[in-house]
Amino acid sequence: MIYFGQTQGRSPQLLNRMTTYNEVDNLTKNNKGIAILGSRVESRNGMHAGHAMAVVGNAKLNNGQEVIIIWNPWDNGFMTQDAKNNVIPVSNGDHYQWYSSIYGY
Repeated sequence: MIYFGQTQGRSPQLLNRMTTYNEVDNLTKNNKGIAILGSRVESRNGMHAGHAMAVVGNAKLNNGQEVIIIWNPWDNGFMTQDAKNNVIPVSNGDHYQWYSSIYGY
């Protein structure tokens, strides 16, 4: 993904952690994509599957909570994620730890 982005004249970068609320705000305002790299918390047959999702944006809820808006291509619609929590629950009951981000593509 990083190499492909470079061939398209972009400057994608790997960040070995969850992207912060303010980073999401800055990147999305500048039309820079953010991919989420996640690892399933629950083990099945000794394996922790990987999963990629995309950040769509961020928002501050009426109660003041900051959330990151995520699109999961294997789910329906968008979901909100607490900006201070790197464990993402998905609709089938699995949870993915957001361990890295690729941004700037």
